[in-house]
Amino acid sequence: MNRNKLKTLSVVLLLLSTLCTGASSRVFRRAQGNGDYLNEQEVDRIREAQEIELRTQVFIFIANRRLKIITGELKQQTKKEEELWGPLPKGTTTELLDGYRRAIAELMEKIDDTYQRNPKVEGFKKALKRIADGTDLQLKTLAALKGTLKEDDALRTLAGAIEVAKTANDGAKEALKQP
Repeated sequence: MNRNKLKTLSVVLLLLSTLCTGASSRVFRRAQGNGDYLNEQEVDRIREAQEIELRTQVFIFIANRRLKIITGELKQQTKKEEELWGPLPKGTTTELLDGYRRAIAELMEKIDDTYQRNPKVEGFKKALKRIADGTDLQLKTLAALKGTLKEDDALRTLAGAIEVAKTANDGAKEALKQP
């Protein structure tokens, strides 16, 4: 990869990280307070997934889990799933959307950190592909939620979730274009 392409990719990833954790997080921090949005088992799954591709898969699963609860697609889980992932996240739609947003923002931080340490790390392109594909589907779900929400807090949190997902999606797709 030539120097200009490397600089461009680095700027895109840095921008992603900044956008995902910057301005939008101040607006939505109220939704869940300062508490953690992950349960113990989800944190364990993240710790276990040391390779960036696997870690990406875990964060996408965590984000999807919250969206599926909001849409009613996920109402219960098996005993095995509960052992692996913990109890289903609870909370208001606003809190679950904020958890979704935080999962995607944290994933983008991990992607940026990985790229900064070693842009040629094994599985990096696959991780970017997972982000692009996963957020493509999630953006459709988020768009469908727009018409169902009435509360201002939920609508603001949804807007932040869409912003973060779109930024992640655009950044991953742009990075995948780089040789």
